[in-house]
Amino acid sequence: MKPRDLIVFSLFTFLALSNAAAREEVRTFTNNEGKKIEAELIDVKDGKARLMVNRKSFDVPVASLSKEDQDFINAWDLTRQG
Repeated sequence: MKPRDLIVFSLFTFLALSNAAAREEVRTFTNNEGKKIEAELIDVKDGKARLMVNRKSFDVPVASLSKEDQDFINAWDLTRQG
């Protein structure tokens, strides 16, 4: 591989990995009634989690979600703040 090709390849690899790391994690959230939804956690504010589903966001009370999801949201929020 020529040095120029190696540089271009490295640049594209770096950009691809950076873009992948910037994307949020899609996970399955479950409410207290057992209903599941695949969503991306966007924000947490005033006891509500903002979830993105099919390019639409909506707010869900954190208390309405399973204990596991509440723990995940709280940990996610703490890592964002500090």
